Amino acid sequence: MKSILPHLLAKKTRQRIYKTSRPRFWLYTTGPFILGIWWSEILWTVSFGNLPVIQTVTIVCVILAWLFYFLFPANLRIYGLNDIADGDTDKRNPKKTDYEQAVTETAIKPLLALILLTTLGTVGVVWWILWIWDVGYTIAYKELLMMLGLLLLSSAIYSLPPIRAKAKPFFDGITNVLYIIPWVIGFLLFGWTLQSVLWLWFLAWWCWSIAMHTYSAIPDIEPDEAAWLLTTAVLLWKKWTLLYCLLMRTVAALLAILALPHLIRFFLACFMVYATMIMRSWYGSVFSLYKKFPLINGLIWFILFWLLVLLQMF
Repeated sequence: MKSILPHLLAKKTRQRIYKTSRPRFWLYTTGPFILGIWWSEILWTVSFGNLPVIQTVTIVCVILAWLFYFLFPANLRIYGLNDIADGDTDKRNPKKTDYEQAVTETAIKPLLALILLTTLGTVGVVWWILWIWDVGYTIAYKELLMMLGLLLLSSAIYSLPPIRAKAKPFFDGITNVLYIIPWVIGFLLFGWTLQSVLWLWFLAWWCWSIAMHTYSAIPDIEPDEAAWLLTTAVLLWKKWTLLYCLLMRTVAALLAILALPHLIRFFLACFMVYATMIMRSWYGSVFSLYKKFPLINGLIWFILFWLLVLLQMF
Protein backbone atom coordinates (compact mmCIF):
# COMPACT_ATOMS: atom_id res chain seq x y z
CA MET A 1 0.00 0.00 0.00
CA LYS A 2 2.90 2.38 0.74
CA SER A 3 4.17 1.98 -2.81
CA ILE A 4 0.69 2.39 -4.30
CA LEU A 5 -0.32 5.54 -2.38
CA PRO A 6 2.21 7.91 -4.05
CA HIS A 7 1.00 6.71 -7.45
CA LEU A 8 -2.61 7.51 -6.52
CA LEU A 9 -1.66 11.00 -5.32
CA ALA A 10 0.34 11.91 -8.42
CA LYS A 11 -1.38 14.39 -10.75
CA LYS A 12 -0.68 12.29 -13.85
CA THR A 13 -2.23 9.24 -12.15
CA ARG A 14 -5.33 11.21 -11.10
CA GLN A 15 -5.82 12.40 -14.68
CA ARG A 16 -5.40 8.86 -15.99
CA ILE A 17 -7.88 7.48 -13.46
CA TYR A 18 -10.39 10.21 -14.33
CA LYS A 19 -10.08 9.38 -18.02
CA THR A 20 -10.32 5.63 -17.35
CA SER A 21 -13.71 6.17 -15.67
CA ARG A 22 -15.08 7.52 -19.01
CA PRO A 23 -16.73 10.77 -17.76
CA ARG A 24 -18.82 10.99 -20.94
CA PHE A 25 -20.50 7.71 -19.88
CA TRP A 26 -21.17 8.63 -16.25
CA LEU A 27 -24.74 9.43 -17.18
CA TYR A 28 -25.31 5.79 -18.19
CA THR A 29 -25.27 4.78 -14.52
CA THR A 30 -26.46 7.98 -12.80
CA GLY A 31 -29.38 8.53 -15.21
CA PRO A 32 -31.06 5.18 -14.44
CA PHE A 33 -30.45 5.69 -10.71
CA ILE A 34 -32.15 9.13 -10.75
CA LEU A 35 -35.10 7.69 -12.68
CA GLY A 36 -35.34 4.82 -10.18
CA ILE A 37 -35.33 7.25 -7.26
CA TRP A 38 -38.10 9.25 -8.87
CA TRP A 39 -40.06 6.07 -9.59
CA SER A 40 -39.94 5.23 -5.88
CA GLU A 41 -41.68 8.61 -5.30
CA ILE A 42 -39.22 9.51 -2.54
CA LEU A 43 -38.19 12.76 -4.24
CA TRP A 44 -41.84 13.73 -4.42
CA THR A 45 -42.24 12.99 -0.69
CA VAL A 46 -39.12 14.96 0.25
CA SER A 47 -40.11 17.94 -1.92
CA PHE A 48 -43.75 18.22 -0.93
CA GLY A 49 -44.17 16.05 2.17
CA ASN A 50 -44.01 17.12 5.81
CA LEU A 51 -41.15 14.90 6.92
CA PRO A 52 -39.11 15.55 10.08
CA VAL A 53 -35.84 17.36 9.40
CA ILE A 54 -33.61 14.46 10.47
CA GLN A 55 -35.51 12.07 8.21
CA THR A 56 -35.25 14.44 5.25
CA VAL A 57 -31.51 14.97 5.82
CA THR A 58 -30.94 11.20 6.10
CA ILE A 59 -32.82 10.49 2.86
CA VAL A 60 -30.88 13.21 1.03
CA CYS A 61 -27.55 11.86 2.38
CA VAL A 62 -28.39 8.33 1.24
CA ILE A 63 -29.36 9.54 -2.24
CA LEU A 64 -26.23 11.70 -2.59
CA ALA A 65 -23.96 8.87 -1.42
CA TRP A 66 -25.45 6.45 -3.95
CA LEU A 67 -25.37 9.15 -6.62
CA PHE A 68 -21.65 9.64 -6.02
CA TYR A 69 -21.13 5.87 -6.23
CA PHE A 70 -22.87 5.61 -9.61
CA LEU A 71 -21.17 8.76 -10.83
CA PHE A 72 -17.53 7.75 -10.30
CA PRO A 73 -16.68 4.51 -8.41
CA ALA A 74 -19.12 2.35 -10.41
CA ASN A 75 -17.78 3.64 -13.73
CA LEU A 76 -14.17 3.34 -12.60
CA ARG A 77 -14.84 -0.31 -11.74
CA ILE A 78 -16.72 -1.10 -14.97
CA TYR A 79 -14.23 0.50 -17.36
CA GLY A 80 -11.15 -0.04 -15.24
CA LEU A 81 -11.64 -3.82 -15.12
CA ASN A 82 -12.45 -3.78 -18.82
CA ASP A 83 -9.24 -1.89 -19.69
CA ILE A 84 -7.10 -4.14 -17.48
CA ALA A 85 -8.51 -7.26 -19.17
CA ASP A 86 -8.15 -5.74 -22.67
CA GLY A 87 -4.43 -5.04 -22.54
CA ASP A 88 -3.59 -7.12 -25.64
CA THR A 89 -6.56 -5.89 -27.68
CA ASP A 90 -6.04 -2.21 -26.84
CA LYS A 91 -2.53 -2.26 -28.31
CA ARG A 92 -4.13 -2.77 -31.75
CA ASN A 93 -7.02 -0.35 -31.24
CA PRO A 94 -6.47 3.25 -32.49
CA LYS A 95 -9.46 4.39 -30.41
CA LYS A 96 -7.33 3.86 -27.30
CA THR A 97 -4.87 6.54 -28.37
CA ASP A 98 -7.15 9.12 -29.97
CA TYR A 99 -10.41 8.83 -28.02
CA GLU A 100 -9.63 6.77 -24.93
CA GLN A 101 -6.50 5.38 -23.30
CA ALA A 102 -5.08 1.98 -22.53
CA VAL A 103 -4.04 0.95 -19.02
CA THR A 104 -0.29 0.45 -18.68
CA GLU A 105 1.19 -2.35 -16.59
CA THR A 106 2.46 0.08 -13.95
CA ALA A 107 -1.04 1.54 -13.54
CA ILE A 108 -2.81 -1.78 -12.88
CA LYS A 109 -2.09 -2.06 -9.13
CA PRO A 110 -3.00 1.57 -8.27
CA LEU A 111 -6.15 1.23 -10.36
CA LEU A 112 -7.25 -2.00 -8.66
CA ALA A 113 -6.53 -0.46 -5.24
CA LEU A 114 -8.65 2.59 -6.03
CA ILE A 115 -11.49 0.48 -7.42
CA LEU A 116 -11.58 -1.53 -4.20
CA LEU A 117 -11.26 1.56 -1.99
CA THR A 118 -14.00 3.61 -3.69
CA THR A 119 -16.41 0.67 -3.93
CA LEU A 120 -16.08 -0.48 -0.31
CA GLY A 121 -15.87 3.09 0.99
CA THR A 122 -19.00 4.39 -0.71
CA VAL A 123 -21.14 1.32 -0.08
CA GLY A 124 -19.92 1.22 3.53
CA VAL A 125 -20.94 4.85 4.11
CA VAL A 126 -24.38 4.24 2.62
CA TRP A 127 -24.97 1.17 4.77
CA TRP A 128 -23.78 3.02 7.87
CA ILE A 129 -26.29 5.82 7.24
CA LEU A 130 -29.13 3.35 6.68
CA TRP A 131 -28.37 1.34 9.83
CA ILE A 132 -27.65 4.25 12.19
CA TRP A 133 -30.62 6.44 11.25
CA ASP A 134 -34.11 5.14 10.74
CA VAL A 135 -35.34 6.77 7.52
CA GLY A 136 -38.93 5.73 8.17
CA TYR A 137 -39.14 3.30 5.24
CA THR A 138 -39.01 -0.48 5.06
CA ILE A 139 -35.72 -0.91 3.24
CA ALA A 140 -35.29 -4.15 1.30
CA TYR A 141 -31.75 -4.83 2.58
CA LYS A 142 -31.52 -8.36 1.19
CA GLU A 143 -32.77 -7.33 -2.23
CA LEU A 144 -30.47 -4.31 -2.25
CA LEU A 145 -27.50 -6.52 -1.41
CA MET A 146 -28.52 -8.94 -4.14
CA MET A 147 -28.73 -6.15 -6.73
CA LEU A 148 -25.41 -4.68 -5.61
CA GLY A 149 -23.83 -8.13 -5.84
CA LEU A 150 -25.26 -8.57 -9.33
CA LEU A 151 -23.88 -5.17 -10.32
CA LEU A 152 -20.38 -6.05 -9.08
CA LEU A 153 -20.53 -9.56 -10.51
CA SER A 154 -21.87 -8.60 -13.94
CA SER A 155 -19.02 -6.18 -14.66
CA ALA A 156 -16.47 -8.79 -13.59
CA ILE A 157 -18.20 -11.51 -15.64
CA TYR A 158 -18.20 -9.24 -18.68
CA SER A 159 -14.51 -8.34 -18.57
CA LEU A 160 -12.54 -10.94 -16.65
CA PRO A 161 -11.67 -14.61 -17.22
CA PRO A 162 -12.67 -17.36 -16.88
CA ILE A 163 -16.09 -16.32 -18.23
CA ARG A 164 -15.11 -13.09 -20.05
CA ALA A 165 -18.54 -12.58 -21.59
CA LYS A 166 -17.32 -9.82 -23.91
CA ALA A 167 -15.60 -12.54 -25.96
CA LYS A 168 -18.82 -14.55 -26.34
CA PRO A 169 -21.25 -13.42 -29.08
CA PHE A 170 -24.67 -12.22 -27.88
CA PHE A 171 -23.76 -13.01 -24.25
CA ASP A 172 -21.61 -9.85 -24.33
CA GLY A 173 -24.70 -7.71 -24.79
CA ILE A 174 -26.82 -9.67 -22.29
CA THR A 175 -24.35 -9.01 -19.46
CA ASN A 176 -24.90 -5.28 -19.94
CA VAL A 177 -27.84 -5.69 -17.59
CA LEU A 178 -25.48 -3.85 -15.24
CA TYR A 179 -26.73 -0.54 -16.69
CA ILE A 180 -30.29 -1.29 -15.51
CA ILE A 181 -29.36 -2.25 -11.95
CA PRO A 182 -28.85 1.40 -10.80
CA TRP A 183 -32.51 2.02 -11.67
CA VAL A 184 -33.58 -1.03 -9.63
CA ILE A 185 -31.41 0.03 -6.68
CA GLY A 186 -32.92 3.53 -6.77
CA PHE A 187 -36.35 1.93 -6.80
CA LEU A 188 -35.61 -0.44 -3.89
CA LEU A 189 -34.02 2.12 -1.58
CA PHE A 190 -37.21 3.43 -0.03
CA GLY A 191 -40.05 1.02 0.58
CA TRP A 192 -40.28 -1.07 -2.59
CA THR A 193 -39.38 -4.69 -3.39
CA LEU A 194 -38.34 -6.58 -6.51
CA GLN A 195 -41.94 -7.73 -6.90
CA SER A 196 -42.90 -4.07 -7.42
CA VAL A 197 -40.40 -3.55 -10.26
CA LEU A 198 -42.03 -2.79 -13.59
CA TRP A 199 -40.63 -5.81 -15.42
CA LEU A 200 -41.74 -4.77 -18.89
CA TRP A 201 -39.80 -1.55 -18.42
CA PHE A 202 -36.85 -3.56 -17.08
CA LEU A 203 -36.84 -5.77 -20.21
CA ALA A 204 -37.19 -2.72 -22.47
CA TRP A 205 -34.18 -1.12 -20.83
CA TRP A 206 -32.26 -4.38 -21.15
CA CYS A 207 -32.89 -4.53 -24.92
CA TRP A 208 -31.85 -0.88 -25.15
CA SER A 209 -28.59 -1.70 -23.31
CA ILE A 210 -27.89 -4.65 -25.62
CA ALA A 211 -28.35 -2.41 -28.67
CA MET A 212 -26.12 0.31 -27.21
CA HIS A 213 -23.32 -2.11 -26.35
CA THR A 214 -23.44 -3.95 -29.67
CA TYR A 215 -23.41 -0.72 -31.67
CA SER A 216 -20.41 0.55 -29.69
CA ALA A 217 -18.50 -2.64 -30.55
CA ILE A 218 -18.66 -2.03 -34.31
CA PRO A 219 -15.66 0.39 -34.42
CA ASP A 220 -13.64 -2.31 -32.58
CA ILE A 221 -14.31 -5.09 -35.11
CA GLU A 222 -10.87 -5.08 -36.75
CA PRO A 223 -8.71 -4.81 -33.57
CA ASP A 224 -10.92 -7.36 -31.80
CA GLU A 225 -10.61 -9.77 -34.71
CA ALA A 226 -6.83 -9.27 -34.80
CA ALA A 227 -6.71 -10.19 -31.08
CA TRP A 228 -8.97 -13.23 -31.63
CA LEU A 229 -11.74 -11.63 -29.56
CA LEU A 230 -15.06 -12.97 -30.84
CA THR A 231 -17.73 -10.38 -30.04
CA THR A 232 -21.22 -10.10 -31.50
CA ALA A 233 -19.96 -7.40 -33.86
CA VAL A 234 -17.01 -9.55 -35.00
CA LEU A 235 -19.36 -12.49 -35.64
CA LEU A 236 -21.96 -10.49 -37.58
CA TRP A 237 -19.75 -7.76 -39.02
CA LYS A 238 -21.04 -4.24 -39.59
CA LYS A 239 -24.31 -4.47 -41.51
CA TRP A 240 -25.74 -7.53 -39.78
CA THR A 241 -24.75 -6.00 -36.44
CA LEU A 242 -26.64 -2.83 -37.36
CA LEU A 243 -29.73 -4.92 -38.20
CA TYR A 244 -29.39 -6.71 -34.86
CA CYS A 245 -29.22 -3.33 -33.10
CA LEU A 246 -32.33 -2.20 -35.00
CA LEU A 247 -34.14 -5.35 -33.85
CA MET A 248 -33.20 -4.69 -30.21
CA ARG A 249 -34.34 -1.05 -30.55
CA THR A 250 -37.66 -2.20 -31.98
CA VAL A 251 -38.27 -4.69 -29.15
CA ALA A 252 -37.23 -2.07 -26.58
CA ALA A 253 -39.69 0.47 -28.02
CA LEU A 254 -42.57 -2.03 -28.05
CA LEU A 255 -41.92 -3.14 -24.47
CA ALA A 256 -41.63 0.47 -23.28
CA ILE A 257 -44.95 1.32 -24.93
CA LEU A 258 -46.62 -1.68 -23.26
CA ALA A 259 -45.15 -0.65 -19.91
CA LEU A 260 -46.03 3.06 -20.19
CA PRO A 261 -48.72 3.48 -22.88
CA HIS A 262 -49.25 7.14 -21.90
CA LEU A 263 -45.81 7.91 -23.39
CA ILE A 264 -46.31 6.13 -26.72
CA ARG A 265 -45.49 9.25 -28.79
CA PHE A 266 -42.28 9.81 -26.85
CA PHE A 267 -41.09 6.22 -27.27
CA LEU A 268 -41.91 6.23 -30.97
CA ALA A 269 -39.95 9.46 -31.39
CA CYS A 270 -36.99 7.91 -29.53
CA PHE A 271 -37.15 4.85 -31.76
CA MET A 272 -37.09 7.03 -34.88
CA VAL A 273 -34.02 8.88 -33.60
CA TYR A 274 -32.10 5.65 -32.96
CA ALA A 275 -33.34 3.98 -36.16
CA THR A 276 -32.20 7.01 -38.20
CA MET A 277 -28.74 6.86 -36.63
CA ILE A 278 -28.50 3.14 -37.38
CA MET A 279 -29.52 3.70 -41.00
CA ARG A 280 -27.02 6.54 -41.38
CA SER A 281 -24.33 4.19 -40.09
CA TRP A 282 -25.09 1.72 -42.87
CA TYR A 283 -22.84 3.51 -45.36
CA GLY A 284 -21.28 6.11 -43.07
CA SER A 285 -18.95 6.14 -40.08
CA VAL A 286 -20.23 4.37 -36.97
CA PHE A 287 -17.62 5.94 -34.73
CA SER A 288 -18.59 9.55 -35.53
CA LEU A 289 -22.20 8.84 -34.51
CA TYR A 290 -21.13 6.69 -31.56
CA LYS A 291 -19.40 9.72 -30.03
CA LYS A 292 -22.72 11.62 -30.07
CA PHE A 293 -24.65 8.96 -28.16
CA PRO A 294 -23.96 10.31 -24.63
CA LEU A 295 -25.45 13.68 -25.61
CA ILE A 296 -28.45 12.11 -27.35
CA ASN A 297 -29.13 9.66 -24.51
CA GLY A 298 -28.75 12.41 -21.92
CA LEU A 299 -31.28 14.59 -23.71
CA ILE A 300 -33.76 11.72 -24.04
CA TRP A 301 -33.47 10.79 -20.36
CA PHE A 302 -33.86 14.44 -19.35
CA ILE A 303 -37.12 14.64 -21.32
CA LEU A 304 -38.28 11.27 -19.92
CA PHE A 305 -37.66 12.43 -16.35
CA TRP A 306 -39.82 15.52 -16.77
CA LEU A 307 -42.52 13.57 -18.58
CA LEU A 308 -42.68 11.26 -15.57
CA VAL A 309 -42.87 14.30 -13.30
CA LEU A 310 -45.82 15.65 -15.29
CA LEU A 311 -47.56 12.25 -15.23
CA GLN A 312 -47.22 12.16 -11.45
CA MET A 313 -48.56 15.70 -11.10
CA PHE A 314 -51.58 15.25 -13.36
